[in-house]
Amino acid sequence: ALSSIRAARRIRAREPGDRLAAHTSRKQATLSATMMTITLVLALAPCAASAHAHFPGVSARPARPVGLRSRPVAASRVTTTVDEEMMWTNWTRPANVGPGPAEPLLVWTDWEGLPVLGVPGSAPTPGYRKATSPLTPGRQEDTLFVQSPEVAFWRDWNDLEAAAGTSGVPQASALVDLLVKRVSEAISRDPARAASYFAYHTARSAFFTSQWFAVYAYVQAMQLGRAGPAVKLQIDPTATISRLPKLILEAMGSFVEDLAAIENDEYPMPYDMREPRHRQFSPLYALQQASSFVVEATENLRMRGKDPIPLWLEDASSPKYYNTFHYQTDGYMSSHSASVYEVSTETLFLGRQDAMQRLTLSPLSKFVKARRAAAPSEKIDYLEIGCGTGRFLAFTLDALGEALRPTALELSPFYLERTRESVEYAGRLLNWPAERSNVRYLLGNAERISKLADKSQDAITSVYLFHELPAEAHRAIAREVGRLLRPGGIFVLTDSQQFGDRPALDEVIKLFSSLNEPFYENFLETDFAQIFAEEAGLVPEWKGLRSVTKTLSFRKPLA
Repeated sequence: ALSSIRAARRIRAREPGDRLAAHTSRKQATLSATMMTITLVLALAPCAASAHAHFPGVSARPARPVGLRSRPVAASRVTTTVDEEMMWTNWTRPANVGPGPAEPLLVWTDWEGLPVLGVPGSAPTPGYRKATSPLTPGRQEDTLFVQSPEVAFWRDWNDLEAAAGTSGVPQASALVDLLVKRVSEAISRDPARAASYFAYHTARSAFFTSQWFAVYAYVQAMQLGRAGPAVKLQIDPTATISRLPKLILEAMGSFVEDLAAIENDEYPMPYDMREPRHRQFSPLYALQQASSFVVEATENLRMRGKDPIPLWLEDASSPKYYNTFHYQTDGYMSSHSASVYEVSTETLFLGRQDAMQRLTLSPLSKFVKARRAAAPSEKIDYLEIGCGTGRFLAFTLDALGEALRPTALELSPFYLERTRESVEYAGRLLNWPAERSNVRYLLGNAERISKLADKSQDAITSVYLFHELPAEAHRAIAREVGRLLRPGGIFVLTDSQQFGDRPALDEVIKLFSSLNEPFYENFLETDFAQIFAEEAGLVPEWKGLRSVTKTLSFRKPLA
């Protein structure tokens, strides 16, 4: 595919009359890139099975029996001779890292998650950076929340990458080894369920992955017919292809953990996967979604690094910070924006966003089931703030709708309309009773929900909202959550990972702010446990990680 693109460039530069040949070459490039992506994703599982033969030493890697990253334990603090405080934990040195057999090794980590080798009481090794900040949110939470096994899974995921890289073994090898083991275990437990789940999600991931190559081909095709200098967009196909295997493995890791939660009866299989009549299986619908994303993404990339275009609609009731996040056309203020949002975000994460946001259902489901066991006939008042297009709300109603009296709050009328359409579509598709689809829709700002009375809600959720808010809005919404929750109620916050959740990614995740996310860097270091304790009186309960998404649950004390 890259050769075809380069050939087309040479043709265009050499002779203007050979545009037809260049067009043909680029068409071949588009088809080649798309087929290459689909083949890569679909072939991952069978290829992984043969990876053992090519990566000797990986299977001999011993498990780490003890450590801060292996299980939730309190972070111990010690002082070195240079008067620095660091966290420490015991590992086992992998057999394939360095000379000698596997042996205990003390690994220190500074506040920013950087590994520092040493022993208690000794000075750090060269290269240690002096800590300039307190514990990162991810590390602070280690001692406050009961942690899902997924927290250790994703921290160990990065450790496998790092250990494989230092030993000269290709980084993907250890991860493939882990995924093959987990997929094989799932298949052995329930072959039919596992096969259908992975077939669906692998194909879905392939579709969304191929959209990036379609964007590149579309941009290049535009340049063929453009007079004057080419418009430079920030797309590097070589770099994208080199990172693709790692990103696909990350998606597969999300799917493995999502299926594990399904097996644990935390929530059911995705409703759109169970129902073959869903519109996503229509080639025409898929083509429509793909084409709308390609055009939208091209415009988003063109705006990268520039000042966002002001919203066309001036709403006096909207807060000043409500802007064109992600450089999205019309911000959140048009039907077009609402229609292209889901395909855009799923493409950004190669089809794993649904699996990541379903993590919210784990603590919510446990809460609902406990309440229903105690009072089977009582409805649970449930509020989702910032419901967006209603994608997560549809999953929630499918899983728990029989027990809920739901309310959806959204600041954009266009997105709230999309939420209603999503819920009604799912209800018709799955033949829900009318009561389950009977959602109360509220248009308004989560900082002050005047339509809802004090202590009127049993459960409140927020999915991918807080990273788009300034610090003062965090506290205002926390106060409102505290006002609305009844004693014993639950609040579930799902959003991006933060500093310290997966320390190896701390430098990478900051780059997300380049997508016109003005409050994201502040979000990364915000201590939400402290905010919800101070503003709402809530206590930490549970924490989960899934790829680059984190879920925290809080409870309002009974007294």
